Amino acid sequence: MYKSFIIFLVSFSVMCHAQVNNMANTNKNTITNKSANFLDLTLTMGIPMAEFGETTSSLPFGFSMKYNHQPDAKLPFLYGLGFSYLSAGSKSIQESETINIYAGGAIIDQFPIPLEFAIRNQIINGHLNFRIQGNSPIVKPYIDFLGGFNYFWTNTTLYDRSGQNFFDTDDRNRIFQKTQLGNFTWSAGSCIGVCAHLNKATFLNVSAGYLFGGRLNYYDKNQINDWDISINASQSPSNGSYDSNNVTNTSALANRSKTDMLLVQAGISVWLDPVESKKPKGTNGTRR
Repeated sequence: MYKSFIIFLVSFSVMCHAQVNNMANTNKNTITNKSANFLDLTLTMGIPMAEFGETTSSLPFGFSMKYNHQPDAKLPFLYGLGFSYLSAGSKSIQESETINIYAGGAIIDQFPIPLEFAIRNQIINGHLNFRIQGNSPIVKPYIDFLGGFNYFWTNTTLYDRSGQNFFDTDDRNRIFQKTQLGNFTWSAGSCIGVCAHLNKATFLNVSAGYLFGGRLNYYDKNQINDWDISINASQSPSNGSYDSNNVTNTSALANRSKTDMLLVQAGISVWLDPVESKKPKGTNGTRR
């Protein structure tokens, strides 16, 4: 397997150099940038693999952004960095807090305040990137080598859904937010892709790659679907304030495994500094 992978890399590099030489021979009078910059914006799906795939039923989905700099437009080598955000399962629980109205020590009325608990499993990864990319103006095949980190976390957010702001909230009606579990681990791998020309500065970008990930603790989407959250009556909020001490959640033991994932991505690649090509001499009807 590794021998085949090495042979593929060598063949890919030879192909990229061949594209560069072909452009140099056929477009000698074309003006190009000394350097180039590309921004990849893609939708991303993570498919858990190996031990991770056996432990979780989640299919993380989100978006990625990657910046690459090409120091010399005549050479097929780029470097940069990228980040991905993936959602790995969520759950919403509707609860209410009953408010009592007293007169002379007696309850004369009651009304409920609707609340929502949102539980989310989330993943962020960041990678340094080295890319070998073909220089054809129409189709640019590439291979990326990645090294960086994964961060898995689960958090609970409490919202005031009354519309009356009975509790202290931020501009998104959040009363509080608490992280139940958060862990970092390493991540490294590679992916292959292709950019197909759409217009002067935009390419369709599709890719697939394999990322090896270190071992960490995390909650699976099926685990958070089994969570129950209760409001502690003995710790009823006062003065319009509410915090995580007023809430109890029942959570199972976290899973623990390696975090290998197959990443499938589709989106666009934007050439940030395109230039117009200069027409060869004699193309305007005059001969020299």
